Amino acid sequence: MRVKRQKLILTSLGWRTDTRWRRKRAIKDFQRGWLLGKKLVVDGIVGPKTTEAMELSYSRLQNGEPTCSEHFSFSEFACKCGGRYWSCKRIATNRRLIRGLEKYRSVAGRTIIVSAYRCYWHNRAVGGAKYSQHKYAKAADLVYSLGLGEVKELEAFSGIGYSVSRGLVRHVDVRDNATVSNPTVWTYA
Repeated sequence: MRVKRQKLILTSLGWRTDTRWRRKRAIKDFQRGWLLGKKLVVDGIVGPKTTEAMELSYSRLQNGEPTCSEHFSFSEFACKCGGRYWSCKRIATNRRLIRGLEKYRSVAGRTIIVSAYRCYWHNRAVGGAKYSQHKYAKAADLVYSLGLGEVKELEAFSGIGYSVSRGLVRHVDVRDNATVSNPTVWTYA
């Protein structure tokens, strides 16, 4: 696939591709989050499998269908700074998180992501934790739908934050220092 076509597709999906370095990073992030077929190797190379995957995602975008998995699009994982900060990737994804969100959606129905990836500066601006899983594309804040017990039963997330007053989950993540069978759990006021 020619570089011009790569840029067109990746830019349409929401990534920055204005430098060679950003395009290479966008390709890796695309490969890391793509779940519409066989797992792609995350190497930043646009070979036959990545080309096919990029073309499929672009076609789905044009048809108004989700672009990275059965029910989610890459744009849903975009940093809310909108690329305001030069170092922002704009979009970063994580395969385990997206798989978990697909499981979540199978129980909750339509699932709305309020916040997913956050660049360093946006995370700081919103008062996010110093080691927030959002900075590593491993977390998503969701519109309240399911209770803590329901989310734990999914065994899809190793971090779960929920609202005590509502009794519903607000944050899910796939942190490395906990397991899905014994997730780190905390509450929000």
